[in-house]
Amino acid sequence: MAKQAKYKTLAGQFITAIEAGEYQFHKPLPSLRQLSALYQVSITTALACYRYLESLGYITADPKRGFFCCFNPKNTPDIEYAQFNARVCALPKTPPRRLRTGFATAQLDPTLIDSQQLRASLARTMRSEHTLFNYGDPLGEHVFRQALSEHLKTQGFSIHTQELVITQGCLDGVKTALELTTKEQDVVAVPSPCYTGLLDMLSVMGRQVLEIPSHRDGIDLVQLEHAMARHQVAACLISANFQNPTGHSLSTQQKASLANMASNYQIPIIEDDVYRELCHTGTTPCLSNILMRMAG
Repeated sequence: MAKQAKYKTLAGQFITAIEAGEYQFHKPLPSLRQLSALYQVSITTALACYRYLESLGYITADPKRGFFCCFNPKNTPDIEYAQFNARVCALPKTPPRRLRTGFATAQLDPTLIDSQQLRASLARTMRSEHTLFNYGDPLGEHVFRQALSEHLKTQGFSIHTQELVITQGCLDGVKTALELTTKEQDVVAVPSPCYTGLLDMLSVMGRQVLEIPSHRDGIDLVQLEHAMARHQVAACLISANFQNPTGHSLSTQQKASLANMASNYQIPIIEDDVYRELCHTGTTPCLSNILMRMAG
């Protein structure tokens, strides 16, 4: 876990003291020099601490007089707890009719899973592996990454095991990529319409969303390039194959155009490509594969 910035640690001490009433409403706080000497921090750290407290609404600054406490416990509203109706959580006496096919989630039909072979494989692994209950590699289980690397070779990728990172599902993988390529308030371009789970995640992460219209052939690359040219985009989040919810797939030529745009404007492309191998006519080219060939 990353170490908390010193000014935030200092601000936390002040917040505790202010809420406990040690600093009264409208009363002055120590000057920057006093704060620096009292807590043995630099003037820069002291100023950052006060600016942070000011942004949280605990103190206010007067250019000529210094910093003052503006937190008034009397104005702090009581927490209002939501009221829930317990009957909503009650299970129906008659179980709902089981649907033959559910379209709410993307998952294998149970009949396609060889459960007997899977159980045998799990039992074999439990007998031979003695490290399953220990901490694993931070990048993910090495044997799994090795198998994945071999599988990706059949798809035209040449990715070393050490270059692969296993995440807790698709959304976690996209979130990790966004954290590596963007920061708060950065603009991320997405096709419209877009999977709501991605939009919710971008909102929680504090990223701004730029919706690029889609037509029958997928995302409008002309409008996307205009946005890239105006330096409005920090990253582009794309599903080039069987995009959710439209089902669009970009042609090989469109993928090449998008890869060239990303290279020309130096904008990272994050590809959410969970359905590519479900193509009825065989695997369709992956946008990331095109980008890797260009980089190589």
